[in-house]
Amino acid sequence: MVNQFMRGILVNTETLALDLIDRVGPGGHYLEEKHTMDHFRDVWYSQLFDRTNYDEWLKKGAKRFKERLSEQTRKLMDLNAVSLPTEISKEMDRMEKHWHRDFGH
Repeated sequence: MVNQFMRGILVNTETLALDLIDRVGPGGHYLEEKHTMDHFRDVWYSQLFDRTNYDEWLKKGAKRFKERLSEQTRKLMDLNAVSLPTEISKEMDRMEKHWHRDFGH
């Protein structure tokens, strides 16, 4: 999500799709449009948020956000982390000192 946020929002004729909006018009939908198919994966959505409808959510066990978060956290904690190579760790320390010096953080 951070990477997506840092890239910013591209605004151009393709992303605005004003011609498509004019063509579909009020009350129309975009699900069958090629533009939608070309761009719907441009946005990354966290798996922590369940986007199913209510009935489907109930069928899947009705897990609330806190439960999904706890399960995901446990899965990640079970992974065996690999230490960074010494030269990378030193470079990150150097970068941190630079940020503190130049940006006061």
